[in-house]
Order: sequence, then structure tokens, then C-alpha cells
Amino acid sequence: LFEAADEAASEGNRVVLMALADAVREMSAALAAARVTHGDLAPDNLMMRSTGELVCVDLDTLQWPGMRVRSTQGSSPAYRHPRPGAIPRHHDAFATLVMLTSLSALADAPDLRDVIGHDVDVHGGGLLFSSWDLTDPGTSRAFSLVRERASARTRRMLELLARSCESEPYRTAEMLSEAASLPLDAPASVGPAPSGEETESWDLAQVIDRLRAELG
Repeated sequence: LFEAADEAASEGNRVVLMALADAVREMSAALAAARVTHGDLAPDNLMMRSTGELVCVDLDTLQWPGMRVRSTQGSSPAYRHPRPGAIPRHHDAFATLVMLTSLSALADAPDLRDVIGHDVDVHGGGLLFSSWDLTDPGTSRAFSLVRERASARTRRMLELLARSCESEPYRTAEMLSEAASLPLDAPASVGPAPSGEETESWDLAQVIDRLRAELG
């Protein structure tokens, strides 16, 4: 997911970025329905099938009702709730909220990937937000830059993320629920094409094929 989002942002492909956000939303709903907690959700722990569906990998932290052995491994800092007392399902909800907000913000302004966020070779790296941004959203440069470029929908998601960062971890689920239920905006236009030329349009399958070719 990290590589796909980075590739789509570099191409300015807002349609694919919104499709990735929708895939994250569907993945989160499927985990909740199955009563499964991943415990370390992050873009580089999510792989894409050729259909565009997301699959969880790195399952050392996986939990489900009735299991006997539970991992104590911590979640990725850029997707971990900043307040103490969070349990794995709180971290899953928070990580999903971070990813949804990040992908929605990138769909509004793909070039933000060139300004903030970690490189794709940083394990557990943030698409836009670092652990420091999440610790103090009020002074975060990333939050400020996203807010300046965001649609009304993304600004609401950003508000919910900031509130989650500052609230007790158990409240994140309700904020994620609101963010996930916000109606999707039509992706913004990339701008007029050069004279006589059509703007290149990629779908999610094409992005996946290109990533496979580049990564070998």
C-alpha cells in the first residue's frame, strides 16, 4: 500500500488515491466483522491483490477471541495512538484513521508527498504524519499543511484525527466510524491537458502492474 500510494501521488492520480482509501475502509470493516485485530496496521503491512483488495501481512500481532497467546510487540510509531493505555484494537482503529486521512489528503493534494512524510524505504513510515505530528497536532507542520490544501471532507477527517490524538484511546473507534461514513468527494481535476492532448488516466490495476514491474 505504501508503494502504491507513493506511486499514485507522484503521478498526481487522485482517482487511485481515493480508491486506496476506499480499500482501507473495506479492509477495516472486514476485520471488525471477523472480530480480528491485527495490532500493527500500517501501509507497509498491507499488500494489494490484483483486484485492488488489501491483504494484511506481518501477522505476529494478530489477535482474535479465544486465542491463548497474545503478542506484546508494539505497533508502528507513525500509526500508534500517542496516549498511554491503548490496546491493540485501539491501535487498529487509530492506524486506520491515520491512513484514511492521509490518503484523502493526498487525493486533494498529491504533491504533499514531496513535502512531508517518510520515504517508502522507511519501515512503518508515515504517508504524511510522523509520530511527532500525532503527539501534538496543534503545533504540527504536517497538520497545518494538510489543512491548507484539504477539501471540506478531508478537513473534517483531520479534525477527527486531531481529536483522537488528544482523547483517550477508547474513543478512537467512534471517530473512525464518523470518518469512514463521510460521503466520498469526486476526485478533483488534475487540470487542463496540454493543447490537443488527453490527460493520462490510470486505474488501480495499472498502478499495481507498474509497481510489480519496477519492484521485480
